[in-house]
Amino acid sequence: MQRFLLLLVLGAVSVAAQDDVGEAEDAHLRQVLAEAGSSPTEFIRALEIHLGRFPNSARKKELERSLVKAAIEANDERRILLYGERSLEGEGNDLQVL
Repeated sequence: MQRFLLLLVLGAVSVAAQDDVGEAEDAHLRQVLAEAGSSPTEFIRALEIHLGRFPNSARKKELERSLVKAAIEANDERRILLYGERSLEGEGNDLQVL
């Protein structure tokens, strides 16, 4: 599951816009994901660091969906509630989050 999420996020990075901010954001995301280990907790921390640096990311909703799925995998109730609520605001039909 963790590798699937990583591939999903990396795929999103590869099709992103190629402007300066987008390139810097993509580079940062690749860096924090490369530094993260294979555990869901490390993956969560990497995405949180990235969203802390780029709070208005064009991929914010997608990254928050990845965060809630990793939180479910890590059984992190606090983050499930935090990111689950945010994820459902945009799309209330994700059965895994519900």
